[in-house]
Amino acid sequence: MFPTIAQEPSDAPITIKGRAKSCGYIIKRLHIDTGCSVDIMYEHCFRLLLDAVQAKLMAPNTALSGFSGESAWPIGIIELELELVDDDNKELVRSIIVEFAVIRSYSKYNRLLGRTTLQKLVAIPSTVHGLVKFLTPLGIATIRSEKQDASVAAVEQAEQQPSEVEQLQSYMIIANPQHPEQKIKIGRGLSGETKFKLLNILASNTDVFAWKEVDMTGVPREIAEHKLNANPSLTPVRQKKCGMAPERSKWLKA
Repeated sequence: MFPTIAQEPSDAPITIKGRAKSCGYIIKRLHIDTGCSVDIMYEHCFRLLLDAVQAKLMAPNTALSGFSGESAWPIGIIELELELVDDDNKELVRSIIVEFAVIRSYSKYNRLLGRTTLQKLVAIPSTVHGLVKFLTPLGIATIRSEKQDASVAAVEQAEQQPSEVEQLQSYMIIANPQHPEQKIKIGRGLSGETKFKLLNILASNTDVFAWKEVDMTGVPREIAEHKLNANPSLTPVRQKKCGMAPERSKWLKA
């Protein structure tokens, strides 16, 4: 039974932190999404698993389709055990095998649970209450959603809902943590997958950029050379400055 709402209802997404485990690891940010029909593991989380666990990855048998109709093939499919623990009573535990689709996409979450797994757990999430309840052999367990302070929520909301002007412009990213003041500008119109690939390329090739003066060693002329695209048969013309004639008096002397 859900408690009575004593304050303003929450509209934040349900994110589980520290109450979910898989392969002996604590999942820091597990997102509950009732609108998704599959369970998602993002690549940055998959690469943190042991090699023996990564070896269990199987070839995908179908593509994933988004809300706008676009299709993308996941990196693979992997079956892992997922354990959920009640916030207050550690004896209320539920473990199931979940089939995750590993996708190459940038996300602030590590994994995503869809409605199919929620049905297996007999789980009922409530965005209004900011919690999720699920059935265990010893009773009903409750997990509260991760709370966010106002500043973090404001930043995330601004990132998720850019204005029309921001969508047409670009935004800055930090490619080299050693030089956070030197940011790189990328377009907002790029897809999430393209942004993720671009960030990886920039982070893996920071040595090709000149981050400080000593890095600017010069470029040989046989590699690159600047020149003016002008007709060599024409002579340069200096533009003369135009002066303004003094304004005549509008008044006649008597």
